Amino acid sequence: PTSSPTSSPTSSPTSAPTESPTASPTDSPSASPTASPTKAPTPLPTKTPTASPTVSVEPSATPTLSPTPNECVACNEDSDCKPGAMCLWPWKKCSGIDGKMDLGCECNWNSDCRSGSCEGRIPAKCVPKLAAGEGCNNDADCLSGECSWFKCK
Repeated sequence: PTSSPTSSPTSSPTSAPTESPTASPTDSPSASPTASPTKAPTPLPTKTPTASPTVSVEPSATPTLSPTPNECVACNEDSDCKPGAMCLWPWKKCSGIDGKMDLGCECNWNSDCRSGSCEGRIPAKCVPKLAAGEGCNNDADCLSGECSWFKCK
């Protein structure tokens, strides 16, 4: 079809176009898909998102002290947490799959924490155990298991 009237229209419809196309197609088809994923750039990327993801999440080479995703997040029941984790009360926060809270999470007792050390004013938080010479208030605060005169041995 054209965008303007034709110069000599016919009185009855025809089965073939009356003129050649006014413009050639501009987009060429993309390359054929590969059988398996590749790391090479896509030669003709699409302008819109595709249905399948293109990024994978792989574990990092070194662990961090920050909570793993979904630990310490608000919850009302176990199903609000990642599989195998629990919604711990009274904080209503997700635990790790071992039922313990990670560093930085709220706690009441040393046994609530993966590190074995719950410290601070309300709300107390899970903290790492302390090295020799660092300030402590009980044996459970220290890596050595010994706190003497407010210093870890």
